[in-house]
Amino acid sequence: MGRREPQEVPKMSAAPSSELLEEDVEALKIITELTLEEDERISHSIGKSYRDLLGVRLGLPIEATDAVALPRNVDEVRRIVEFASARGIAIVPFGGGTSVLGGLRPLRGNHRAVLTVDLRRLNKVLEIDDTSMLARVEAGILGPELEEKLQSRGMTLGHYPQSFHFSVLGGWIATRSRGHLSGRYGGIEDMVQAVKVITPTGELATKGIPARSVGPELRELILGSEGSLGIIVEAVLRVRRKAEATDTRVVLFDSFSGALDVCRKMVQAGIKPALVRISDEEESAMIMALAGLEAEDTPSLILLGFEGSRLEVVSGMKGALNILAEAGGVDMGHEAASVWEEEYYRSPYQRDELLDRGYLVETLETAASWSRLWDLYAGVHRALQRVNEEQGVEGLSLCHLSHIYRDGGSLYFTMIVPQLLGREVEQWQKLKEAATEVIMHEGGTLSHHHGIGVDHLQWMREEHGEAALKALRAVKSALDPSGIMNPGKVLEEED
Repeated sequence: MGRREPQEVPKMSAAPSSELLEEDVEALKIITELTLEEDERISHSIGKSYRDLLGVRLGLPIEATDAVALPRNVDEVRRIVEFASARGIAIVPFGGGTSVLGGLRPLRGNHRAVLTVDLRRLNKVLEIDDTSMLARVEAGILGPELEEKLQSRGMTLGHYPQSFHFSVLGGWIATRSRGHLSGRYGGIEDMVQAVKVITPTGELATKGIPARSVGPELRELILGSEGSLGIIVEAVLRVRRKAEATDTRVVLFDSFSGALDVCRKMVQAGIKPALVRISDEEESAMIMALAGLEAEDTPSLILLGFEGSRLEVVSGMKGALNILAEAGGVDMGHEAASVWEEEYYRSPYQRDELLDRGYLVETLETAASWSRLWDLYAGVHRALQRVNEEQGVEGLSLCHLSHIYRDGGSLYFTMIVPQLLGREVEQWQKLKEAATEVIMHEGGTLSHHHGIGVDHLQWMREEHGEAALKALRAVKSALDPSGIMNPGKVLEEED
């Protein structure tokens, strides 16, 4: 792909006038702090999806929220939801603004106006139970703020998604997110013991108990709900003592397929690293090129990490390296791993420069069982290549296994393709649809940790089946009878 000169980013389009009535504004200002400033309305209407970022660069019309509420406590959130429900105003919860699937888009649905509720003032650690290893935390707290407070008490949550520095607890819960150390700490669903949610029909607070058998667990309804049922305001989190030791290495393997197979055998043998990331040959070549390294044969890079007690780390790493070495893996040591760790949080934001230079940069992720994983991987690559050929462009399609389980793994694809000027949205849509259709056909899931938003909405029936969607709609109807909560996300609106 040829390098282009940076494109001038046009001035962001003006937001349309707010649809809120003057009496709405005055009533909301009594309840909470409210802003109708254009810059605030626009910045609270755009996430980090490709279409969001593309729209800014192309100067496309902004679909802006009508106002931004900035509640200071749970009572203000409750009063906002009650007011919006009574007045027929849609609500979009806002945390860190990092949604990559259009989850923040201020869709009005069948309502006359839409209000974004920014939760970042609800950012306190309310209580830490050292005996039970639990922390009660407000949902608007940013990742670094939460970890700083926990680590000052010798604890950690262990949740480090790539959006860690800019995302909030409520957003993690709302999208069922996963951090890169999920092999040790699990996903956010494993860390949340209880939640408190403000819904249009009242407060839903689940009980903080280690385990119980009292029917379906309502906590599970909130995990992954993406603001469609209510506003998450608090959670009780399972925390751990800070790790005594860590060890992260890069291992070279001769092929992606071989690396997948040996790592499958490793975890099925009972060795469970905190971190396993396996890059295919194309992604490995790019990583090595950016690091200034060369190899006669492009290998597959395996990033392997252990965290915990010194004994756990030493024995775990020794056992893993023995299995990998027997299969031909070459341990490259700690230094190569430190380069990855430095780039981990920066890499998602490097696409901004590529977008400015006229490239389509998009990611998609899925998960499948081991028996389906390779066909899924190969099928997505073929589909992306076919679409690029049909559109007359050459691009890169990179992939890595980002999370590993006894029964399968998560594949994370990155596309880098020159944009078709004047057809940018159409180009993206064709690539997205082609890849997703393969994922559905090959037994993958729509999303392993990014969620649904609006970009995945059209495949929800295929993902779940009609009976499951009927059940989800019934839940939404019970908690949000007027449909004001984040319309057009997770479930399509019914006429």
